[in-house]
Amino acid sequence: VAAKDPGIALSYAASFVARPDLALVALFFPLWVSKYGQEALSMSAEEGIAAAGPILACCFGASLFFAPVIGIISDRFNRVGALAFALGLNTLGYGLTFLIADPTAGVMMGVMAIIGMGQVSGVITSQVLIQQQAPAARRGSIIGTFGFMGALGIMICSYLGGVLFDGVGPWGPFVMLSVLNGAVALWALTLI
Repeated sequence: VAAKDPGIALSYAASFVARPDLALVALFFPLWVSKYGQEALSMSAEEGIAAAGPILACCFGASLFFAPVIGIISDRFNRVGALAFALGLNTLGYGLTFLIADPTAGVMMGVMAIIGMGQVSGVITSQVLIQQQAPAARRGSIIGTFGFMGALGIMICSYLGGVLFDGVGPWGPFVMLSVLNGAVALWALTLI
């Protein structure tokens, strides 16, 4: 019933696509580096996973430093527009992984920084929007559904990401996130 409100429905969709971001990066990026390291660089699986650490640090560091920026953007600008911007960052960052042949290359740190900024932005802007849209009388159940949609997104995207990693390529889960984030960003643009 609450999802009849376009802002609440958008928030639910944003939770579905934004929450899996962190989970899928933590799941599939070390696996991608490990696989590449074993196949192309004669690394052990452990060395490959260790090689992913500094690159992941770029992602999480960018999240940490960009959080206040997206907080200010969410506070001072249209909240649906801030969400569209956030999901646009995710679309760009995850989409760029399709162009990466060597996940250990220096350019991957820049891509991961964009992904990190998009991750934190998607989480913050979707939460700000749902807080704005949820009426006080039903806020608990609406926020609960918002959280459920995020958990559902993590489960479904983790499964599909694994299928794509094996069947399409190691960039598959990331491109899937790019498409999903892009679709919800376009939806958000229609509601500004």
